[in-house]
Amino acid sequence: VSGKLALDPYADPAVGNAYLTTSVYTDTPAFDVFYRTDGYDRDKFRVRRYGHTGPVFVERKTKNGEKVRKHRSRISPADVPGLAKPSLNGEWSGEWFHSQLLEKRLKPVCRVAYERVAYLGTADGGTVRLTFDRNIRGVLTSEWALAEVGAVPPLLTDRVVCEFKFRTTMPALFRGIVADLALTPAPFSK
Repeated sequence: VSGKLALDPYADPAVGNAYLTTSVYTDTPAFDVFYRTDGYDRDKFRVRRYGHTGPVFVERKTKNGEKVRKHRSRISPADVPGLAKPSLNGEWSGEWFHSQLLEKRLKPVCRVAYERVAYLGTADGGTVRLTFDRNIRGVLTSEWALAEVGAVPPLLTDRVVCEFKFRTTMPALFRGIVADLALTPAPFSK
């Protein structure tokens, strides 16, 4: 990877070129997202912060087969608690997200944090991103807050989650990494 892709701009050499990613995930009171009930089987809504003081986004992640798409808007960290309000003024960049929360009856259910090392660049003529997530930890929550997860045991103790992000077909660079490391795909939601 070194020499072919560049480290993500948020890389922090003090933590092995990683940065903290913290997300608040949502679900209904009946856990329709978890159980993939009709109407809740493709989309996940979350608020995510990159780094300890980095940017915050409201996001809808949609999965259709093997393809994943993300729609997101950057918001101010100060706006996160406002997601609990029953209505907003309609002029906020995250209004579409808030509307979906209300329509789908989504509330915060868990906060997940992990250390991410990310690389980006181009391969086979397209933009690519490669991420390695470690020390994945989670806690239950009912609050719209991106607070620290704290000193809870990691969810995976002997594994790192590796994701290959590309637009069309997997580039030769990634196919080579998969073969060299003998990687096998496995589902893991975070």
